[in-house]
Amino acid sequence: MSAIQVLEAVAERISARVGPLTVVQVHTQDLSDAHTGKWLVRLPAVYLVCEGIDARRPDDAALHLRAYVLARLADQRASRALEAWALAEAVLAAISDDPHITRARMDYRDEAGLDQPGIALWEIAAMRRHVLTVATADPWTPETILASWAPWIGAAHESRYRPLDGDAPDPGVTIGDLAP
Repeated sequence: MSAIQVLEAVAERISARVGPLTVVQVHTQDLSDAHTGKWLVRLPAVYLVCEGIDARRPDDAALHLRAYVLARLADQRASRALEAWALAEAVLAAISDDPHITRARMDYRDEAGLDQPGIALWEIAAMRRHVLTVATADPWTPETILASWAPWIGAAHESRYRPLDGDAPDPGVTIGDLAP
């Protein structure tokens, strides 16, 4: 299973735990501060990213995942704050339920720089045992092997290309003082 497939499975487990009102997404792109506005489309939300993979062998790797939980905290209503904390803990529990998770930690990031009053951010960092997916590409066999010599290389000079038969070396062509 690839890292993105692992994250999608984690996202499904989180969605099942936190319900349909929470946005749960796997991010494969930039989550820097420059894109914070894109995160705040609908809250509460959980965003998952693969931070990296440590590998000793393809069958002995550790996937580092991060979950960012964003929710509204109303300063005047304690119930909203309690709901937000409960959401963050539910996400941590859903991640920890994975039998391949070896470690998970949740941190509250009050000074996250979101510059949005009443927005809270929790960061959950987890390590998961992982097996690297080894791509097995379809064997590719060229239909025709063509040869050319400098300076007649590129699409503009395709008329000068010659097909080669099998693995036989190209004897080349001498044109004027130019040798292959």
